[in-house]
Amino acid sequence: MFEHVGLDHLATYFDGLYGLLRPGGRLLNHGISPASGRRTRFLRWSFIDRYVFPDGELHGVGSVVSAI
Repeated sequence: MFEHVGLDHLATYFDGLYGLLRPGGRLLNHGISPASGRRTRFLRWSFIDRYVFPDGELHGVGSVVSAI
């Protein structure tokens, strides 16, 4: 699911998750990240784009940590 959260919406996504945690609670956010320096969008009409993550976007680990 995380692959469908656009880069512009990461702050809203993590704010929402934080609001659901109990005090001292923990969160595991599972997502696929690209290798450093790789494209973050899937190639148009690739198998992954069409059937697995339509309109998906991969976020680099640094972007995710910064948003958290």
